[in-house]
Amino acid sequence: MKKLLFAAFLLFSGCAYDVSPSWGKLNDQDKAVSLVWNQQYGVPAKVKPPLIGWVENKDLSCNKNQWGHYDGFRLPDGLCVWGVTYEPGGIIEIAHPMPEWDLVGFSYHKTLPHELYHAWLFWKTGDPDPGHTNPGFEARYGHPPGGAVDQATTALANEGL
Repeated sequence: MKKLLFAAFLLFSGCAYDVSPSWGKLNDQDKAVSLVWNQQYGVPAKVKPPLIGWVENKDLSCNKNQWGHYDGFRLPDGLCVWGVTYEPGGIIEIAHPMPEWDLVGFSYHKTLPHELYHAWLFWKTGDPDPGHTNPGFEARYGHPPGGAVDQATTALANEGL
């Protein structure tokens, strides 16, 4: 149902969108999502986390990494991202370079906490904060280190996720 709603969102918004995410779950995905969504961000277990789609190699088209492979994908407006959260925070898409491309090793703590934070903000306040003004976002957005996303990132790393 969520995939259908997402397709309708794209159709009615007039967006041309060439990304076809995989909706299957990755190893330890439930554990990583629960650690961030429920334990770090304090969302009650009865509130389901967003549906997560993984944008894989065939759809990665921007941001060449140091090995010459792309690790980002383009939104309909041309912006290159590693992840995106769609309102009302119910669908997240995250770049997932396949193992032969991601030479540093895939881990959930690269983008998952950031995108789940957008969804959490929407759940909590009704505003997903696309401008990253909330101090819970990372220092790269001008916030002091140690915010909610940094804490979730550390928790995932500590669990080997």
